[in-house]
Amino acid sequence: MKKRNKIMKDSNVPLYQQVSAMLARDIKSGRFKPDTPLPSINCIEAELGVARNTVIQAMRQLVQDGFAVAKHGKGFYAVDQKQQPVLNMVLPLHHYYYIQVYVNLIAGAQEMADQNGERLQIYNSSETHAGFVSALREISSSRPDARIIAVPPCNGNGIVLDKSSKELEKISKGGAKVIVVDRKLRSTGIPQITQDRLEGRKLLLSRLFTKASRKAVFFNASEHARELKRFANEQSWKGSLAFESTSGLSDDLALLKENRYDAVFCSNDLHARRLINAAGGKVDFMLAGYDGTVNATSGSPRISTVNSNLMQAGELAYSLMNPVKPPEYSRTCVKPFFVQGETF
Repeated sequence: MKKRNKIMKDSNVPLYQQVSAMLARDIKSGRFKPDTPLPSINCIEAELGVARNTVIQAMRQLVQDGFAVAKHGKGFYAVDQKQQPVLNMVLPLHHYYYIQVYVNLIAGAQEMADQNGERLQIYNSSETHAGFVSALREISSSRPDARIIAVPPCNGNGIVLDKSSKELEKISKGGAKVIVVDRKLRSTGIPQITQDRLEGRKLLLSRLFTKASRKAVFFNASEHARELKRFANEQSWKGSLAFESTSGLSDDLALLKENRYDAVFCSNDLHARRLINAAGGKVDFMLAGYDGTVNATSGSPRISTVNSNLMQAGELAYSLMNPVKPPEYSRTCVKPFFVQGETF
């Protein structure tokens, strides 16, 4: 390894960034050819006189920026950015609520991309149709056959906006591989990864089996009524289980008071919060929401709910992008997990 300019230890630029930038320049200049090994961590550490952890952090940055890949047991290899496969993600990251949820989805996809020497390119849609379409068109204009993991903008029920759905269908017909995660499409031409809602409802219902609840109601869950009643019977729960449709906050509250339910499973977390607010913050029943998306992390009031294993969803989305024989269409579910709140 030839001698190079020493790094500046008194600079405001962190040491690992200086090391990473130095190696990136060498790769771009052609000093290190694509698919050839980069100097070892020990070699860089000895030459530049920096700590081993600094070099490791620099190499991670180099991989993240798309200039290198890590090969198990072999070290780091230079990458030609023009040839490196790219996996694209379009999702809302404009608010910390979304960031703390979808960081797990990103992590799952990033891990799979790293293992396969690919670069993950992330686009923030800001949960708007305009932002979503802008990102899709930017991706497809440079590469019509791009691979895209998408979390499209949706309505209050988690269903993708019709105009956003049409844009997905358009680029898919143009050659792009698209998978929708955590949102529901009305069309059936694009693979989807969603939460297993029946398993999520069972998970919430199972909380009653250890409590003194004898009368519970599910809102907007009639499609799972038979399975949930069977599940309650199998667990020897002696309470009664009802299924209702939401018809406005005042009517919903009147229904709850009239029937004296002691446990309420709302259609989503927003519905649960609105019921609490409409009741003046005082409810005489246990309450759970249901979303598994951003609302599951809402702060006040904190609602018991279920959330999706989005890291698993990211890994699964990558796998579906690269199957031996791509399916024409598939809807895959990931298992939910319980999020404890103060109301249940």
